[in-house]
Amino acid sequence: MSEPSCRPPQPGLSRCSGRPLSAVARQLRGAELYQADGRSLADPLVSDLSHDSRRVGPGSLFCAARGQRTDGHDFAADALRSGASALLVERFLDLPVPQLRVPSVRQALGPIAAFLHGWPSRRHSCPARHRSHGPRRDRPHEPPPTTRFHRWESLRERSRGGCRGPARDDQGKQGL
Repeated sequence: MSEPSCRPPQPGLSRCSGRPLSAVARQLRGAELYQADGRSLADPLVSDLSHDSRRVGPGSLFCAARGQRTDGHDFAADALRSGASALLVERFLDLPVPQLRVPSVRQALGPIAAFLHGWPSRRHSCPARHRSHGPRRDRPHEPPPTTRFHRWESLRERSRGGCRGPARDDQGKQGL
């Protein structure tokens, strides 16, 4: 099976044309697919997700998350009227739409969003550098220099009018 094509709907945004709900379910541990009306389970394409029923559009997965004051399950019917193709729920609802039940909707939001958008964090490399490289050999009682230290030193050097580096002298003039 070929991978769905991703196309940006608006400049600056990236959205996939859709992934089957069954593929979304395979990404989550303990997820169950269900259709309340007893028909055979449809496998709609899901292209976006939202936990706000007012922002749901065609092809969206509505995530019925429980809040402090309201329960997203109460707004599932509104989301269906807005065009949601499936529901992500913590308890099955009596609505004629495919539903994906998970133990916690909030914990499932991140992995589903990453899957729908092609795991964007895997496409970017961001080298991490741990700030500590052990004690300094010349002064073992002091912590090693950090980025904050280097920035402070840079500001201090600029205020004195000098620059640090092998190609400049103390007054900031270009050397040999």
